[in-house]
Amino acid sequence: MDSTLRPLLDRKGYDVYSVQANQSVYEAIAEMDSRNVGALIVKEADNIAGIISERDYLRKVILKGRLSKETPVETIMTRDLVSVTPEHTVREAMALMTPKPAVTCQFSRTDS
Repeated sequence: MDSTLRPLLDRKGYDVYSVQANQSVYEAIAEMDSRNVGALIVKEADNIAGIISERDYLRKVILKGRLSKETPVETIMTRDLVSVTPEHTVREAMALMTPKPAVTCQFSRTDS
């Protein structure tokens, strides 16, 4: 737990996939499926605005009776992001995420 997150990212990869906040939830879920990921960064133009996850979809679309093709991502995305770098330790990342309801976090790149 005292190792950094870098080895995990080296194995998993550094690819980041995103959608625009004004896209439909349906388009976001289709993108997650095609990329085989459980979450996407949400952007407003080139700025990070939040994250959308499978959990957001289940809790904020399915259980609320919304229609995924008519609901914009910005309606259900999580805005309060937990952000870590590859140099954070697993313990540090867990300490940042544990008090929050987040199940995903954003990795910020640092110069290597």
